[in-house]
Amino acid sequence: MQAQRDFFSQLDVEVVTIAVDSPLDLASVIAEYGLTLPVLSDSDRSVSRLYDMLGFGMHPGFRPAHSFALVGKDGTILWRADYGAPPREAMYAPEAEIRGAVEAALR
Repeated sequence: MQAQRDFFSQLDVEVVTIAVDSPLDLASVIAEYGLTLPVLSDSDRSVSRLYDMLGFGMHPGFRPAHSFALVGKDGTILWRADYGAPPREAMYAPEAEIRGAVEAALR
C-alpha cells in the first residue's frame, strides 16, 4: 500500500494502516519498513470492532486478519477483503487485485 500511495491519492482514497499493536511496537515496524502512510494503533480494538474487522483471519474475535477495507466518506464499508483465512489463505494481497477492487467499488 505504501508503494501505491500515488495511485490511491489520484482516486481520492486515503490509505491508513490499522493494527492492534501498541504504539511502541508499531514504532519499530514503521522504522523498519520506512512507512510514511498513517499508522493507527488500535490496541483497545475499538476501531476494529466498529468496522467488524475481528471476525476474520487466524484469530477470530481477537486480532484482525490481514484485511483491507474501503470505507466511504459516510463511514460505510464499500469493499473488504480478508487474507490469511479461507478462502484467501495467503497472507499476501496481490497488488492488481486490490487496485482493481478499489476502482470497481468506487464506480
